[in-house]
Amino acid sequence: KRWHEEYKVPLDVLVAMWFDVKETGRVNPDGREPRDLFDRTFNNPDVLGGRRPYNFQPPRVLQPDDPTDPQPGWLLAALEVTDAELDMLLPAPRNVPLVLSRPVLGQLFRTARLPRMLGLWMRDFLQLLDLLGVNDLDQLRNFDVLEQVIDAAEWLRGSGFNVHELQALRRKSSNPYVSLTDAEANVRALCEQLAAATSSTVVLETDLTAI
Repeated sequence: KRWHEEYKVPLDVLVAMWFDVKETGRVNPDGREPRDLFDRTFNNPDVLGGRRPYNFQPPRVLQPDDPTDPQPGWLLAALEVTDAELDMLLPAPRNVPLVLSRPVLGQLFRTARLPRMLGLWMRDFLQLLDLLGVNDLDQLRNFDVLEQVIDAAEWLRGSGFNVHELQALRRKSSNPYVSLTDAEANVRALCEQLAAATSSTVVLETDLTAI
């Protein structure tokens, strides 16, 4: 309920963060745009572009490095992401065909929607997961892990830090977004700032122990 009120997202979208995307729902009286989450995301007429609605029979397959494959365009439109973001979201390995099953589409929906809900760029969101030790995107279906990620994102938003500064602090080295020209001085300064930022909150104190 708190997330529903704070982030202003529909309940079926929130539930899809840890369950498969819902395929049943209210009937739409005007008959055009579907009401259930799966169909209004993946089978919206504007997304389909004239193609038949997807019902997993037969399953669609994403073919790697095939410019004629229509699946990437369909996923880009349905998930409302860029080419670069879709590439970040696709599970490894990337060089083999990917069956677009219900769990796969659910994971893609979850990891596309969460950063937007939390106000993070996709790249920063994935870096935050790395900081928290979430190495498998499917872990987000675990309610405790999801709660940890959301709490961490809320802490980060109010801390004055960005995720790349925390990553540099953990690794004690520069990254493409943070330069530590004097590593010792910069790490010390970041530690002091982090201590000040965490003085009034306990969020992330255990999550970022490695730092």
